[in-house]
Amino acid sequence: MLQRIVVPIDFSSCADHATLVALRLASLTHSRITFVHYFDKPWFSSEAPLRHLNASKTKEHVVNLARKAELELPEHVDFYAKSGKLLKQLPEFMGNHLVSMVIMGTKGENGSNKATLGSHTLNFINRTDTPVLAVPENGTFHNRDKMLYITDRKSITGITFDTVLKLAQLFNAVITVLHIGKKSDGKTVRNESPFAMDIYSYKNIENKFLDSDDVIEGIQKYIAENQPSFISLSVKDEGAM
Repeated sequence: MLQRIVVPIDFSSCADHATLVALRLASLTHSRITFVHYFDKPWFSSEAPLRHLNASKTKEHVVNLARKAELELPEHVDFYAKSGKLLKQLPEFMGNHLVSMVIMGTKGENGSNKATLGSHTLNFINRTDTPVLAVPENGTFHNRDKMLYITDRKSITGITFDTVLKLAQLFNAVITVLHIGKKSDGKTVRNESPFAMDIYSYKNIENKFLDSDDVIEGIQKYIAENQPSFISLSVKDEGAM
């Protein structure tokens, strides 16, 4: 279903956790997974041997992580290394390969979008049309039966929702579409144009409305109470979710 999953590796604990999630997801979806590592090249060194050295280092690191977690590598796995910066080189790699999803680690902190996602992750999301799975450093990957799709109705697109739909079908999960509203004089303002569920054959979809003056606080409360397996939203810029 997911033709190729790409996972950036920088040997941090965040990237390590994302790697384990990616390995489990790739095994479940029978997807090809490519681990990419970008490194700084000294001006006096040639590119080829460093690419081979860093690709081998990346492979050894991933294999050790999988072994410690008692996971097997998927049947189709690649290791790629190149000099340069992730935000410049990764889009170039994706332009030359058909990539279904990018999985990146995050700090999982509270606060602004940049603090929550991490600056690299957020900047990359803003530069790509490919779905990105941002994995909190301490996040878990189990009970994949509930998926949350957060929308303000203005940012719904068929592309983003179709990706959620494909994952939900794979795990036979319920999709909750959480519509963000605003309170005005004690009343919740709701867009009366319903989300067009009838165009999808998948039946495990439900509508919920967020009744909260503080949108972020309301979302956090909903997540804490309902514990969804995946949370999906569209990031339009660094100041918007």
